[in-house]
Amino acid sequence: CSGGVSIVKLTVPGVVETNRSGVELDCEYRVEEWERPGLVLKWYLDKIHLVYQWIPPLRPQALGVLSGRVNISYSASRDPWAMHRALYIPRPDPALTGQYSCSVSTFEDEDTRSAPLLVWTPAQYVDLKYWRPSEHLVNISCHATGASPKPEFTLFTRDPNGTRQEVSVRGENGRREDSGVWEAGAWGLILWAETEADTIVGCTVTLPGTDHTHTTKKIYHPVPPPVPPPQNPPLPGQATGRGLGPICHKMRQPTIFLIFTTFLAQPAEEGESCLPFGTVSAALCTYPQLSDSMQKGSMFQ
Repeated sequence: CSGGVSIVKLTVPGVVETNRSGVELDCEYRVEEWERPGLVLKWYLDKIHLVYQWIPPLRPQALGVLSGRVNISYSASRDPWAMHRALYIPRPDPALTGQYSCSVSTFEDEDTRSAPLLVWTPAQYVDLKYWRPSEHLVNISCHATGASPKPEFTLFTRDPNGTRQEVSVRGENGRREDSGVWEAGAWGLILWAETEADTIVGCTVTLPGTDHTHTTKKIYHPVPPPVPPPQNPPLPGQATGRGLGPICHKMRQPTIFLIFTTFLAQPAEEGESCLPFGTVSAALCTYPQLSDSMQKGSMFQ
């Protein structure tokens, strides 16, 4: 900027760990003496959210997500026209991650510069599970909570001979909380027949933009195959898949009802759910909320 105000240097630490130490975001600028009466300094987060404003000689204001998180008495310079130009954050947390822009303006000119800040934190909990959704496959699932930024997952196996093999990620999910941390997970599939007992099943969680990684391992023990359906036809009067609709319909309370049955040939009445397990000799009738969780495998892991 060649006018009466220009930013000389913008200093943002880039990557910091949550609550480890205070951080300073500094915005050094030059302003001509004749322009000073109209001087206004502003900080924006992600270009649109005004989070800090200082109009000398008034007291600075922290706004939005920085309200209560910035030391507004902090002085970056002895110059009264540059004293409160910087943001000092005593305890940075993931909610403050983003692109920071410093804007310095007068009645005649304006200059703006931007730089990113990543506040990271390791996962508070990492859970690794394996289970058998079908006769030939084993599902490996890895789930992390309380991490920032959004974690990435690498699934792998290492057989008893030490041979490592990565497992392709078939699906991922994630949700960012208001605090800035993520709850996320990933899953992949391996072949049951090709996975030896005592194979190591593992998951490595990586936080993009940082050097932090975390690996969790489990020793694999072959999961028993699903119970096959009964081969004999049902006896007269014995409940089958076709009879479960009326049975479910009569249920008024959210109670699990267990019936030994053959393959479920048709869905239950509207408003109820019967799990269509063709390879399991038990059918479960319950309300949709509970059935959904069962169909996802959460109750059989």
